[in-house]
Amino acid sequence: MESRNYLVGEKKYINFEITSCEDEAIVITDALYALKKDGITVETGKAEVDGNEIRILLDTDEPGVFLLEVAVTIPPETIKRNCVIRVLES
Repeated sequence: MESRNYLVGEKKYINFEITSCEDEAIVITDALYALKKDGITVETGKAEVDGNEIRILLDTDEPGVFLLEVAVTIPPETIKRNCVIRVLES
């Protein structure tokens, strides 16, 4: 599972690139995310889509370990990925 480190107070994008194992064109029709801490959802939203890349702007104002759950729809499939976000005191 991927992980990223942030410092408290940072506001920055996390980017994901979606690729095809068979070199086929990818058309992302939807990308949603949920940010959770201790199993409780603290933020949800729609990710920005640009071609085969998605971007999520995270605003980190609380220290701790979060789980970012991302669901990307590439019809007829929906692919889910998780990323651990560690927010550290500066």
